[in-house]
Amino acid sequence: MNKNYLIILDESGKRITSLVVGIHADTLEALIEFAKQNYSDFSYIEADETLQNQLLDTQVVYQNGKVVKLEVDREVLKAEQQNAIRNQINALRDKKTAGGVYVQQIDKWIDTDDKAQRNLSNIKSSFDLFGEQEIYWTCADNDTIPINKQKLISMWAAIMSVIQQNHANAIKHKTAMLAAENPLEYDYSTGWTTTYDEFLEQEKAKLKAVENE
Repeated sequence: MNKNYLIILDESGKRITSLVVGIHADTLEALIEFAKQNYSDFSYIEADETLQNQLLDTQVVYQNGKVVKLEVDREVLKAEQQNAIRNQINALRDKKTAGGVYVQQIDKWIDTDDKAQRNLSNIKSSFDLFGEQEIYWTCADNDTIPINKQKLISMWAAIMSVIQQNHANAIKHKTAMLAAENPLEYDYSTGWTTTYDEFLEQEKAKLKAVENE
């Protein structure tokens, strides 16, 4: 098999990059000159496609003319996987919490993101300063409704319920994930609150089912 690759290696024998005949230079000799000029701090080896493919594996190095498989610290690897899944759980928690909530007392879905919470806090401050009044609020469906202090309390209660449920669910999933043999296979999709977008998709599915009857 033709040696059309020049593989650049670090001091441990780990592949840094590969130079290819026909892409980086027209000949292998020209690749070597290119490597001497641009990768003078690294070593290099001539390679065919088989060796190139072997060294694409990040868990191998090239030492003493052989491809050597690195020993993986399984505890370190598992900890890295756990951290990755933990971050994914946190991201889903935040997405669900910011995804809206249905408020039964006003029969409307409202936004629950940081901006919505700040606006509700401003309304509460207005009520505290100026007393009972009605202020117009734009719901998740862009419908505008008047709200008073009692409705505001109901809206805040609904938001707090979403925050608390998703926070508790995230803790539950992270605890279970840490106890799992394979963190990457852990399913953390259950137990979250329904977002407004998910509600709309459910309503579309119901309507489609009725139309197909």
